[in-house]
Amino acid sequence: MPSERVQRRIDRLLDDAEQAMDQHDWALALAQAQAVLELDPDNSDAASFLAACGRSRIPWPHHLHERRRVQQFARHRPQTRGRR
Repeated sequence: MPSERVQRRIDRLLDDAEQAMDQHDWALALAQAQAVLELDPDNSDAASFLAACGRSRIPWPHHLHERRRVQQFARHRPQTRGRR
């Protein structure tokens, strides 16, 4: 369980990722979700955001290798429930 300080950081990163997704800024959403997973590897919200980025139909010309990695990660990530 992350400390209160780390949890606040995670919440801000997830908020930023969500806002980026709303604006179809998939590269930023990806970066923010990855930052969350660096702090909390079992964060199910960040894993869901990564999967959404992987399913996006918007091409990432300079992030194609990253998109493939996200798609692989989303396919092979174990399901976690009830953890944020």
